[in-house]
Amino acid sequence: MEDSKKLYSIIRIKKLNKRALLSADKHNKRKMNVPNADGTKKIKSIYFRKEDASETLLETAYCRMDELNVSAKRKDAIFAIELLLTATPEYFIVDKGKPFSLDNADKVALQKWYQKSIEWLKVKFKKTLLQAQLHLDESSPHIHAFFLPVIEKVVSIKHSNHSHENSVESSSVFENKLCAKDIVTKSWLYTLHDEYAGEMKSLGLKRGKLHSQAKHSELKEYAITSKKIDSQKRRLLSLENDEKPLKENKEKLTLQGKKLEKTTSLLQQEISELKEQVEVSKSKEKQLNNVIQKMKCDLVIIKEQIISLNHQKEHALKEGEVIKQKLHDKKQEVDGLEAKYDKHFVFFKQVSMLAKTYTEEVVNAENLLANFSLPLTLQKRLLVPLDKMKKLYENYLVGSNGEQTKKLSNYKDIPGKSKVIANSPVLKRIKRF
Repeated sequence: MEDSKKLYSIIRIKKLNKRALLSADKHNKRKMNVPNADGTKKIKSIYFRKEDASETLLETAYCRMDELNVSAKRKDAIFAIELLLTATPEYFIVDKGKPFSLDNADKVALQKWYQKSIEWLKVKFKKTLLQAQLHLDESSPHIHAFFLPVIEKVVSIKHSNHSHENSVESSSVFENKLCAKDIVTKSWLYTLHDEYAGEMKSLGLKRGKLHSQAKHSELKEYAITSKKIDSQKRRLLSLENDEKPLKENKEKLTLQGKKLEKTTSLLQQEISELKEQVEVSKSKEKQLNNVIQKMKCDLVIIKEQIISLNHQKEHALKEGEVIKQKLHDKKQEVDGLEAKYDKHFVFFKQVSMLAKTYTEEVVNAENLLANFSLPLTLQKRLLVPLDKMKKLYENYLVGSNGEQTKKLSNYKDIPGKSKVIANSPVLKRIKRF
């Protein structure tokens, strides 16, 4: 056990009316939510009579008041006074560096404190003691005890005297009454602390400082602060446990620091190079932006040109339709001309054959006339129609238009068929000679 100077016995009181007594009963028996309590740990209720176990704390108080003939049960009366008995938390702990738990509890010290506290309560409050609960589910063990604030008061009773008419006499009697203000005084509180500390002195616990200005924290505040203290203790323990590996890691960290210095210098060089590359990329980006702007302008121009070309295309398609129609008309005209040409070609072949035949006839006639001894004038007169025919055939062979063909076909001296050649009048004249 640590130095006893740091270990104190602790006792606190609280006045409870009817409503507060019901709430305290629910709180102490854990019939309501208690944030700072561990639900896995149990509590121990102490009943000083067997029949009290089946009753609520308020019902026990009413039964005890009936037994003690307590009168004047006002609605706003203080029905009970709650005592909280405990000690410095380190008194109940084996490993002082860890918070209280059943595994870390000094069970011998806890049992001695519990037994002495209950014995003192029985001796001190006797028949007015109602119930008590031992709580092991919070940051330190403690006992909640309740007693009736009952005192004997002198009450005067007035009654009439039968021996003398209209005379009234009074007498004094003692009655038990609830009167917490007459019990809970400063001197009573000092005495209560002294008596409990004297009972706990054999366990190594001492009384707290007399006339101390310290104030008791509320349950919520105490729970918050105790949790903070426990967390700080755990943190200190973890720091102490981690001190050795920290020392071992210190050398590793120094080596890593040197490596980091080298890597940082290399990184700085890389960063400077990257900055230069960024500047170059920025200049390239500007150039690209200029090119993109120019391309956008060109794109606008190209779009306008495409629109104009589309208009031209539409116009050209319309013109193409017109030209197509004209070509169709020309084709029909050419087809008509080809038909005419075919007719003229057939006729031309026939005329060519006739021309050849008449040419041969003229040559024969010239040869025949040469063999005859005819006068020259007669020869010329006979050959005139042949010469005309020859010239006409030659002109026809040289020209190929339709007008010459038409003239030739209408000439009376030219027969239309080859069968008439043999009956030519010119040859008949020549043959007569």
